[in-house]
Amino acid sequence: MNKEEIGEWLVLLGGTLAISVSITLLVWLVYRPAASINLLNAFTLGLGVLGGTITLIYSSRIRVLVGANLILVLAAAPTVFGAVWLLYVPPIAFVATGTVWKILHRYFAH
Repeated sequence: MNKEEIGEWLVLLGGTLAISVSITLLVWLVYRPAASINLLNAFTLGLGVLGGTITLIYSSRIRVLVGANLILVLAAAPTVFGAVWLLYVPPIAFVATGTVWKILHRYFAH
């Protein structure tokens, strides 16, 4: 694996984790009797899937990745008072690290 691919793999891993976390939370909300899907949960899950999907589709475009990372941060924002936001920290960290890696490699590696 060369240095260019490291950022790409980090971004793809973050996008996959974001989608996985959102789907896992959806299944947990559907099958847990005490919890229900309300507007805030749907907002969080929808933004998580949207951010992950954008990350997977446009993994080579840096500007789009910055926007996708902001979407993932917005997905984690409503859950900051509970422990659920911790599930969104790894995808955010992977996408951010991969994006910074790609920026540094593109503009400063020469």
